[in-house]
Amino acid sequence: MSEVMRLRTEIQRELHTIKASVNRIAVQPVIRQIQGSRVDPTGESELNRPRIQRATVKLSKRPKDLFELWHEYEFGYAGVKLARDFTSVERGANKFVVSRRKVFWDEVAGL
Repeated sequence: MSEVMRLRTEIQRELHTIKASVNRIAVQPVIRQIQGSRVDPTGESELNRPRIQRATVKLSKRPKDLFELWHEYEFGYAGVKLARDFTSVERGANKFVVSRRKVFWDEVAGL
């Protein structure tokens, strides 16, 4: 019986390690490569070079200070698109957060 308990403990430890690795991978930002095709004048299709497309746009949950908020607007947050370059659709997806931060961004941009 002790052999079974030892094996069970070992398997649980390995599963815990795998779960921790998966959680670390899941937190990383997603960058997807999209391969498009185009047709040349002869009618044959050829693959374009893969384009890198950012999966989603997001804003930081809780910036610590106003400098961090401005940095997010000017340079982006965690490798995501700059907040000032959001399209209307992307702004609409983050409507609540953008509307509250836009007041600050407009004031600083006006200085």
